Amino acid sequence: MRKVAVLLILTFIAAMAGAQNDLKVSLKPDSIRVGELTELQWQFTVPAGTIVLQLPSVPDSMPSGIEVIERKDIVTEKKNGREIYKQLLTVSAYDSGTFVVPALRALLRKNNDTTEILSDSLILYCTTVPVDTTAAVKDVKDIYEVDSRKSFQWLWFVLGGAVLAAAGIFLYFFLRKKRKPSLPDEAIIWINPSEQALASLRKMQESRSWYGISPKDFYTELVEILRKYLIYSRNIKAEEMLSSELLEAVSKEGFPANSIYTLNGILRISDMAKFARFKPEPGQFEKSISDAIAFVIETTPAETKTESHGMDE
Repeated sequence: MRKVAVLLILTFIAAMAGAQNDLKVSLKPDSIRVGELTELQWQFTVPAGTIVLQLPSVPDSMPSGIEVIERKDIVTEKKNGREIYKQLLTVSAYDSGTFVVPALRALLRKNNDTTEILSDSLILYCTTVPVDTTAAVKDVKDIYEVDSRKSFQWLWFVLGGAVLAAAGIFLYFFLRKKRKPSLPDEAIIWINPSEQALASLRKMQESRSWYGISPKDFYTELVEILRKYLIYSRNIKAEEMLSSELLEAVSKEGFPANSIYTLNGILRISDMAKFARFKPEPGQFEKSISDAIAFVIETTPAETKTESHGMDE
């Protein structure tokens, strides 16, 4: 009896631990006709204060043939001591058959350990548009002659187009003269540095931009986000600092040793990408973004830690 009781307690504890980190995916409806739309939604629930390294990411085209037509922004909520991340996507398929939505993946950090959370996979059923084979076949219309008289109606379209083009050119130069110069980038201030930095980093993570740009451009953008975060959250003059100077400034601010180590790793790889023919290892881009997100979360000033950090810029 004692062994049975211990087994039940362990099973209950495991179930409670699994319920704290919950990744659910739904598909409504799960049966459509070719070309029709359906809604795919994922929801990720974690205890408040959990460091989320990577949120679920749905590719534009799934291997099974499902296409993402539209994706809403990721929404963050706080409820009953938990943080809830969710996103709604509109998807479709353009062939009949059975299509699989693969399991989505999220990464957490707890006590310096990385935990992977996987969702269940889903099935989308797609059927063809029914065709009435019993309907009568309609005749093809006969060929008939058309009036072959010459028409100069096209000349009016040409003249109208020329007048519109001239008016457009005049309006363009007139507005260009009147336009006031826009504020430089330096005049833009981040009201909530932590929230803005996390939004920018997660946008890079979701868009998977490293597939379309060079490693140098990728790490330039990544480090620029971290520099702005340090400027506006800690008043560190990070614009023109070298990597070594930036690490020294962060150390003087009393950042945790683990956070300084994480930042050092990002800056080291960034310098390699800028000044050498650097070829990142598989998964290096994803790891760098996850480390940057963890650095921002771990070093967020106490007065802003209670604010949501899942909103867009």
